[in-house]
Amino acid sequence: MSQGIAFYVLDDIRRTEKRRNKRNVFNPNRRYYKNSENTRIFPKVSEIQLSAIRENMKIQNRQSLRKTIVIFSIVGCLLATSLYYLLFVYQV
Repeated sequence: MSQGIAFYVLDDIRRTEKRRNKRNVFNPNRRYYKNSENTRIFPKVSEIQLSAIRENMKIQNRQSLRKTIVIFSIVGCLLATSLYYLLFVYQV
C-alpha cells in the first residue's frame, strides 16, 4: 500500500511541475496558464460607484463585527453561568 502512495505523490509532483512551467506569472490579463484564453475583463466604474461600494462594504463589516461580538458575549455568558453552576452550586 505504501508503494502506491509513493507513486501517487511522485506523479502529483510531476503534474504540478508541468502546470507551474505553463504559468505566466507576470501577465495579469491571463488567469492561470499561458495557453488558456480566459482573460479578465473588468467593467469601467466611476468614482461615485466606487465610493458607494466602499460605504456598503463598511456597513457590512460593521454589522458582521456586531454579530460576532453579540454571539461571543452570549456564549461567554452561558459558559460563565454553566461554570458557576458546576463549581459552586452543584454538590457531589
